[in-house]
Amino acid sequence: MNRQVFRQNSQINDVALAAWYARVHQLASYDRNLPDFNSNKLTEGFFKQLRELSSNEDGPIRAIFKLRSVGIVTVIEPHLNGTHLDGAAFFINNTRPVVALTLRYDRLDNFWFVLFHELAHIKLHLRGNDNVIFDDLDTAPDGNVIESQADKFASDNLIPESKWDNALFLMKPTITGIERFARQLNIHPAIVAGRIRRENKNYSIFSELVGSGKVRKLFILGNE
Repeated sequence: MNRQVFRQNSQINDVALAAWYARVHQLASYDRNLPDFNSNKLTEGFFKQLRELSSNEDGPIRAIFKLRSVGIVTVIEPHLNGTHLDGAAFFINNTRPVVALTLRYDRLDNFWFVLFHELAHIKLHLRGNDNVIFDDLDTAPDGNVIESQADKFASDNLIPESKWDNALFLMKPTITGIERFARQLNIHPAIVAGRIRRENKNYSIFSELVGSGKVRKLFILGNE
């Protein structure tokens, strides 16, 4: 496995990481009935359609089918003890992009942010090479340009920068304000609440809006 790890916990277990990656690679290799990948399809309009799927109760599943339509494989595989992973991105045979998600945190806001973060790596960084990017998003980018770009890409494509910068409700955010803003963008309120929590580094606020316990039940996980 030729890999470059750009964002991970320094205490990560390399053996567990290799085992997790081998499992994800195997599962992704089974999924062959997809169209050829064309990066030109990953447009601003595509990402807008993708984020708007979050407004549906089964939005995460719809998102996976949306990605399949442009040739991207999505694998849901729980992290192993000692890996502390949220997700990963890589290519199979330099042609088939793969996004892997662990659902380490069973929240809608986390699902959508990690998904868009990994898609940023597919669109901006990997270019069909043999590298694998592993992400523990609890770990700060610490000046890493690639990870900072992926964070910004995820934030801006989930909520357009112009909309966020001009959102008056952010001066004093409330549940009502968050829900109204989410309706205007046709996205799930969890995405808005999650960004507020993340930017304020306060994960105790708006817990009732982030969709806790609403992701894993949509999928049959390998170790359950």
